[in-house]
Amino acid sequence: MLGRVRKVPPAPRRPAPVQRRTLPDGYRRAIMAHRQAVRPSRVDPAIAEAVDRQTAAMRELSRRAFPEPDVVADAAPASIVAGAAPPPGGRKGCEGRSTGRVRTTTV
Repeated sequence: MLGRVRKVPPAPRRPAPVQRRTLPDGYRRAIMAHRQAVRPSRVDPAIAEAVDRQTAAMRELSRRAFPEPDVVADAAPASIVAGAAPPPGGRKGCEGRSTGRVRTTTV
């Protein structure tokens, strides 16, 4: 009987009865006390102080490196082109002209 599988009919399913038990009052009180209990702090106060000092020092360095401008000259945003510096060597002789050719180089 190689190669043959015998099918077994499934057992009839009966709904299982639902049992709901009332929890004892002591258990409920213990759960409520556990939920309301405050966990002890696991943070080392010395480490917390060091983190605060480091954060303050970093903010101070950031303030020195990137000072806030005191007075804004105009409410309108400045043009990017107005503040741009010319490229090194300048642009001599190529303002407004285009040859239409693409330059290629070979290596």
